[in-house]
Amino acid sequence: MNTNRFSTLINLIKPLNLGILFLILTLAAVINALLEYNQSKADLHRMKEEHARLLTGQVITGSTVALNADRAMVNRLKEHLDVTRNAILNPALNSKANSADTLFSISVPDSLEPGEIYLQKLETNPVTGKSWFFQGWATGNTKGVVAGVRADHLIRFRQENGLGFYLAELMKHDEVRYALLQDSTDILVSATDFEGSLLSETEIHTIFHHPDSLFITALSDPDTLIEVKKAVFLDGTALGIFRIGVSVASWDTFSTRMTRRLTVALLLWSGLAFSFLLIIYLMGKKEELVRRLEQHQVLEDKAKNQAELAAGVAHELRNPLNAIGTLVQQIDKDFTSTQNEEEFHHLLRIVRQETLRMNEKITSFLQFARPAAPVKRMIQIEKWARELEPEFNAIGISKSCKVIISIAEKHELLADQIQLTEILRNLVKNAVDSVSEKGLVSVELKSTSSVFRILVEDNGSGIPDDIKSRVFDLYFTTKPDGTGIGLAMVRQMVAVNGGSIRIEDRKPSGTRFILEFPVE
Repeated sequence: MNTNRFSTLINLIKPLNLGILFLILTLAAVINALLEYNQSKADLHRMKEEHARLLTGQVITGSTVALNADRAMVNRLKEHLDVTRNAILNPALNSKANSADTLFSISVPDSLEPGEIYLQKLETNPVTGKSWFFQGWATGNTKGVVAGVRADHLIRFRQENGLGFYLAELMKHDEVRYALLQDSTDILVSATDFEGSLLSETEIHTIFHHPDSLFITALSDPDTLIEVKKAVFLDGTALGIFRIGVSVASWDTFSTRMTRRLTVALLLWSGLAFSFLLIIYLMGKKEELVRRLEQHQVLEDKAKNQAELAAGVAHELRNPLNAIGTLVQQIDKDFTSTQNEEEFHHLLRIVRQETLRMNEKITSFLQFARPAAPVKRMIQIEKWARELEPEFNAIGISKSCKVIISIAEKHELLADQIQLTEILRNLVKNAVDSVSEKGLVSVELKSTSSVFRILVEDNGSGIPDDIKSRVFDLYFTTKPDGTGIGLAMVRQMVAVNGGSIRIEDRKPSGTRFILEFPVE
């Protein structure tokens, strides 16, 4: 049972199976890397949008505070001017009353009602550098007056904390390309020169009707710029729409970096997977080699024991047989029977023939016990095989089956040709005996740079697992008329020529004998 499991494991770790497993694992790694890349890119996109949202929220919050503060300061300036309003509107007031820097008269349209404000402005004198807030009222006689109050603190506040300041601070972010506030007609405030177009009336209407929403759109190329838009209100009054352009060009850098990292990770994974599978394969090969060596050693030990037994039996039997043969021959020569003389001599000759046949068997045993040393010479494999082809065809015809010899290429082998012929003859006969009529026996001869291999295959019923380990044993046979010497002699002759032999099941049926000889 354990042997079968081990054989199954060895079959599973063949190069083709390992290659398929490696491709599957690599494909899984590639798919995982692509999914990870797309997920990371989507995460970065969400991070960019969230970053733009946060920037917009910060600007709107800070700007709203600044606008409220600005309005409060302007209102205080107006209140300061309102203190002198009655006096300014007094008809008896001379145009040169009070300081000339703070009060002067001016012509106004006669359509204005007395006391109506027709002028409000903030102005900085380019010569003195002083800033004033002016407010003018109609007096009702086509004349008007203008009062002014110093507004340096308002200018300074706007420079240091106003909306322009917040937009300028926003532009310090590397990824912010522009930031501006626009209304339905024009750009009110911009931190940089803006070369884009104003929003359409439809877009403005949509944004104003969703005051709590951020609108994010891609401009030009989705991987280049996104724009965030948000409606801005002050005390319930719509001031305009903030527009912030955020660059996402860093996605290119991210993509390159991620691609490089994923490629390196994939290569490392592939290398590790290949190394792991290679180690498994080599371990399997090592286990298989160890198993073969152990089997070979077992066979060697068996053959040695069997050879010693055969030699002992042969010696014990040969001498009595020789004596019997000699006596029978002498009796046949010197004596005769008074009755049935012809039958008498016929029986003696039978005894003589049987002793000779027994002596031949003993000689075979002795040859097995003490095999002749091989006489090796370089064999031209193709020529040798073609010379054997007629004999093998005849063997096949005698059993109504077909024997095919195939030679992969021309090659040579240093071996004992007589013994190699006997080896192949025994295997072909054995294969022919195992197939039914119209069966097939194939002999394949091929070599690599280090091994010459002979494969003898048949499509017969195969060899049961429980006797595979015994087929090379001396005296073991499943044939009614077999002696159990043939395959034992084959294994022995293969060994003395420096080779090895093993048995495999042939799919879907049959047996395969594999002989391997080192190429010298």
